[in-house]
Amino acid sequence: MTSEALLLWGVVFSSVGLGFFVYGKKQQRLSPLLCGLALMVLPYFVGTVPLLIGVGVVLVALPYFKCRELKQTTEMFHRILR
Repeated sequence: MTSEALLLWGVVFSSVGLGFFVYGKKQQRLSPLLCGLALMVLPYFVGTVPLLIGVGVVLVALPYFKCRELKQTTEMFHRILR
């Protein structure tokens, strides 16, 4: 059961990573690009299912929070400059 689950989750996170990588490359955004690359190579280095899921979920959520933080910072600077 463990090896099948590890293989399945590896395919899922690698597929999401490929999408992030392509998006980051086309939009020239570093955060999705690096997270996508990390998601694609993650299954090669992680040997347990819970660790793979935990790190994978963090890497999937990271570009969202990074983008949100960047928008808030940009809005703050625009308010200051007005």
